[in-house]
Amino acid sequence: MYNPSGDDNNKEFIEIFSYPQINFSDYIISDGNSNDTLILFYFNNNSNYSLIVEDNYTLETNNASVYKIGAAIGNGLSQDDIIYFYYPNTTLIDSIKINSSIANGNGYSMSYYNESWIESQQINGTPGTENIILNQTNQTNINITGKDLEITDNLEEILNLFVEYDSLFKITNLDHQSGITDHINVTIFYNISKNNELIKEDFFNLNDLNSYKTSQTGNIIFNESGNYTICGKIINSTVNDTNNNNDFACKNTIVIDTRTISCDISISISTEKLIYNNSESIKFYNIINNESFLYKIEYWIEDLFENEVKSKYNTSNTNQKSYTPNIDESDQVFLIKNRIAELYCNDTDLSDNFAEKLIIVKGERKKESTLNITTIYLGTDNKIKFGESLRVRVNIYKGDETKNQVRLWLEKNNEKISKITSANLYTNFIGYDLTLSVQIDTNCNEKYPDGDYILFLEAFDKNDSSTVPVSGITASNCKTTTKYVSGGSLEKLNTNELYEIINIPSIVNLNEEFISEIKLNNDDIQEHKYSVWSYIYRGSKSYSGEREQNLQVFDIPSASSALIELKNTMSEEGDFNLKIKIKKDEQKTTKDITRSIKVISSEISEESKTEAIKEKILSKTEPIKNIFLSEKEPSTVYLSSSFKARNLASYLILFLISFLLIAIVWKKTI
Repeated sequence: MYNPSGDDNNKEFIEIFSYPQINFSDYIISDGNSNDTLILFYFNNNSNYSLIVEDNYTLETNNASVYKIGAAIGNGLSQDDIIYFYYPNTTLIDSIKINSSIANGNGYSMSYYNESWIESQQINGTPGTENIILNQTNQTNINITGKDLEITDNLEEILNLFVEYDSLFKITNLDHQSGITDHINVTIFYNISKNNELIKEDFFNLNDLNSYKTSQTGNIIFNESGNYTICGKIINSTVNDTNNNNDFACKNTIVIDTRTISCDISISISTEKLIYNNSESIKFYNIINNESFLYKIEYWIEDLFENEVKSKYNTSNTNQKSYTPNIDESDQVFLIKNRIAELYCNDTDLSDNFAEKLIIVKGERKKESTLNITTIYLGTDNKIKFGESLRVRVNIYKGDETKNQVRLWLEKNNEKISKITSANLYTNFIGYDLTLSVQIDTNCNEKYPDGDYILFLEAFDKNDSSTVPVSGITASNCKTTTKYVSGGSLEKLNTNELYEIINIPSIVNLNEEFISEIKLNNDDIQEHKYSVWSYIYRGSKSYSGEREQNLQVFDIPSASSALIELKNTMSEEGDFNLKIKIKKDEQKTTKDITRSIKVISSEISEESKTEAIKEKILSKTEPIKNIFLSEKEPSTVYLSSSFKARNLASYLILFLISFLLIAIVWKKTI
């Protein structure tokens, strides 16, 4: 059952009759595009029938063993498929080419009967039972007085070398009446000779003949040039053939190699118009300037990002083609493309053997925003530890919105266990596919129990959530020291972490320098040397230049800390990872900080730029707060050179303003 009536989903099947009975577990069925291994679902010890079905196929019989193969048999059975059946060691057992002239979408199946394939006489076929073929006298719409069947040749007088011809004859029911469906099965014997020497002889069956048929009426590939004779004869039919005088036909033809003939073939594309509405059928033609030679055209449709929206397809004619778009955007640009894939002449200019045509599809803007959490990246044990960074992929469509901010965090019972990751999306009416990172609290004091926590995504007054299992503690994030207590026992105490993340952006602009800020803590009793650098990578490649090009080396005294700025620039858009590496003294092992980062184009609308500037101004109007170090923190704060330069510049500006004010007052007093 290769093309059921209506939707094919979960209706296709293949039936195998075997004697003696065989268990086909691990055998392979294939349609030439995809292989499926048979998985036993039910074995019937008392039946020689086996059914190969899709996972959700509705079984209406228990008279067969059943094997399931997944969502579709092969790549989905179609009228052009050849079905292959293999032993588990991939040795071919048998193959069958689907006969598209029968059982093609009309609710019947292709059934093997009397050593030929014909259409079943029972709707939906007979899976698991003997094939039912009605006698000639019981078939519908058969004229008992007979039909006049005719065979004629269907080939040109000049044919091409190395080309497969599979429509050698035309079989016609001369007594066919309009409005009446005839079901006639015909067997034709044919032979092909060259200079009275037999080259090939074979026969074929035409099933369900109504008016006439030309497709699949024998086949031949000529391997030598010369003069050939092709003859065919009707030798059997399921009706009384009332005239035998037209049951035989012969054709003399010449086969030549046209590939040696010079030609200049060009191709183009024609459409009715440039702009189409969404869901409107786009009709187009592949135009070739000379159709005297055999050719094959490959055509397809892409968007501007080279994604195929209509898959590549081969055709040997220039008939009208069509495509119906279905877009979610306000408008989208497509390219219809084609090329000459095969040509049976010697083309002297190949530069015009391909073409493309631009079209525009207008859609309606979706005003309603949507957001959802699509993927949570966990380890192989399907959980994450406290102190680790959780990567989350989100899909957001920003509609008609004035707000820009997206926020992501973990919590339980309204108590957050992570920092809030935020990003600003400025452009309306566009979809964003982002990967964000959430830094989970270290939980060194074991304040939070292991268990399920809620991941929240929030934007534009909408939200989505998902459950995340968090358990265990990342020990490297919890440094400990030893102190003596009464009785001489040892007690482990949590102290400051080696580093603290001040700011690491998750979204940065293309070709613009951005800054990552971290704080390093030296809570030891002696001074240590630290090396810090950062770079952006994907896979094994660094995309921000040499990995250590922003390397900083400095000493941090005992019980002190340092604020570090690391600058990077990216010249390529996309999703990447930012790596910050910290090396203490001459240790070979570094402490690494890894965050997901998205690089986007900085071209935004003037309205969005104004809104961003307002947000920056408002953020800077907050009162300056003094920073007090807790008793557990180091007593001295050291600044990196970039921090020192920034602070020194502020003092220098204040000094210059004060100097100018004093000069003005002194001048007035004089």
